[in-house]
Amino acid sequence: MLNQNIKGFLTLVLIITLISALYFGYKGIIEPNFINKNPGQYPVSTEDTRIAPQIEVQSDSAKVSWETPYTSKGAVKFSGNKQDCIDNNSNCSTLESNEDTSHNLNITNLNPNQEYFYKIMIDGTEYPLAKEEFFSFTTTASAKPDNLLDQTNSQSTDKNALLQEFKGALESQDMKFDFNNDGKVSSLDFPLYVNKNK
Repeated sequence: MLNQNIKGFLTLVLIITLISALYFGYKGIIEPNFINKNPGQYPVSTEDTRIAPQIEVQSDSAKVSWETPYTSKGAVKFSGNKQDCIDNNSNCSTLESNEDTSHNLNITNLNPNQEYFYKIMIDGTEYPLAKEEFFSFTTTASAKPDNLLDQTNSQSTDKNALLQEFKGALESQDMKFDFNNDGKVSSLDFPLYVNKNK
């Protein structure tokens, strides 16, 4: 009778152990790495849309933003030439953010209309993970009205008349001067206006 009780007890312990192993093993397999609160244990996956960086681009700057499910140290590594960052040379710049779950970094002093390559870094790990793979963005064309208008102003008296007419249209937002069809009159319309009146 004692042997049967010991066998029953051991069987019960074995069943509880198996159920526990299955439950915790299953939970570890199906639980996404992104939810893990121990960032050093599993890398974050860029396939999860929550880690995909969002970018706001201007002619001379870009704001890179992304979220992480746990507090982490963030950074952006960037260059106009991806080989600079692959080689990790001095032409590849790095900006760091504070430890947080929401990361926003402003990259400044960029050239207009140029492609830049970047990786985001979370707790020192670069994403995308492949060494040769990068996110990219292209800055917009320069939109400094005074600069465009001043350059053209010095070229000829005919263009001076065009300049004065365009300045008036710019101030009044006369939509017949919206030559690039972006819904507003801006300095980007001026070269198109000059070309039309050649």
